[in-house]
Amino acid sequence: MSPPKLRQLDTIERYHATRVYLELDTCIAASARYTTADDTVLTKEILFPALRVVIERHAALGICYDRRPDSKGIAFRRLSTLDLSRIVEFSDRDLQTAMEGQLSRGWTWDEEDMLPLWRVEVLPGNIVLLAMHHGVGDGLSTREFHYSLFRALQGASLPAYSTSVAVPELTLLPGIFHLTSARPSLWETLTMFWNAILPDPWNKPYSTWTGKPYPSTTSPVKPYVRLLSFTPAESDNFTKLCRSHNTTITAALYELAVTTFTQLITALPDAARYKIVFIYVANAFHELLGGESEICNYVESIPCTPRLHADFSWTGAAQASAEFRREKARGPSHLGLINWVAGDFAGFMKGELGKKRRSTLMLSNLGRSDVPAVEGKWSVDRIFFAQADSVAGAVMTMNVAGDGPKGGLNITFTWGEESVEMKFVEEFVSVFEKAVRIMSAE
Repeated sequence: MSPPKLRQLDTIERYHATRVYLELDTCIAASARYTTADDTVLTKEILFPALRVVIERHAALGICYDRRPDSKGIAFRRLSTLDLSRIVEFSDRDLQTAMEGQLSRGWTWDEEDMLPLWRVEVLPGNIVLLAMHHGVGDGLSTREFHYSLFRALQGASLPAYSTSVAVPELTLLPGIFHLTSARPSLWETLTMFWNAILPDPWNKPYSTWTGKPYPSTTSPVKPYVRLLSFTPAESDNFTKLCRSHNTTITAALYELAVTTFTQLITALPDAARYKIVFIYVANAFHELLGGESEICNYVESIPCTPRLHADFSWTGAAQASAEFRREKARGPSHLGLINWVAGDFAGFMKGELGKKRRSTLMLSNLGRSDVPAVEGKWSVDRIFFAQADSVAGAVMTMNVAGDGPKGGLNITFTWGEESVEMKFVEEFVSVFEKAVRIMSAE
């Protein structure tokens, strides 16, 4: 008997389902470290009962697709049971290697062997690495998974150990397009068409540096990961510095990214051609749309096209912060542009192959929310978030996560072997890290 159908995918969910099925993307991922004062090891006998509690809390963890992911009319179906022995693996890999491994794996669709759209890898040191299909969750969802797991571990009594979990009949949250009109502004729509019809070099994409073109085929691309971690003291200093200049961590890192790109781009042989970079800034709407503490995909990306400039400006960071706040108040309007190609996602995506890459950087910040206040022996910290999208996405992604008001700041950079030269990213990360540490020491 087929699993019960829950609801059809909305537009953005179909977009991600098609993208992953065509091997243009794989997953998002987030890790967290779980520790106790007595150095308890997170074995499957401890982890599996806690995961059962998490699964029984979140409907999105017990679902699959009802047909091939690029099909019309695709819907979510509820699985009857989950076999944790097929979802969770224990390995000896370090975090960077494990993240690269997870970001290189998508999801195969098999009608005879349906699996949920998430998986877990447990690393040495009680580091739990979650990989999730972007069609069912976003960055904040990955953090909520870890917070739910933390709450479960802190529970006074956990279920008995078992590899099999019966999926409860929970209501799956509606997609974001069912909760908002998601209409782009007239100016945004006209700009899209204007850049499409203007010949080079008068259109904006021509003067935008976006690394290498998209690959000409949908073959998987090896992803690379670099991890940066800043101490609680550095994080606190940087936060106070941002506040003193009326800006946020996201906006300051955005401004710093632009200046770092400028330093490297101006050294390229064809530097004279480039005037701007294209940066997407993730903008989540969990709280606004009723998805707080839930696993869902309630996020859009704000398109930004800053001009190249080599000198960091706190004024520029403050202006960016103000713009991000205005975008938040507008609601998820940018998502509406996707409706122009919603009739044939596969055709649109394949048509992009071999062409100039659209964007330079994807910047996402999960914020510094408090760890749930639940008494118990466990602690959770060192949250790193990452996303692949290395085939047909931005040149690179920068993903930020904080460990709470008194914790550190963790940044994950990802890119693909076909998007930019390794030397360029290594230098970018080095320059960027040095700048943040200098600013954090002030």
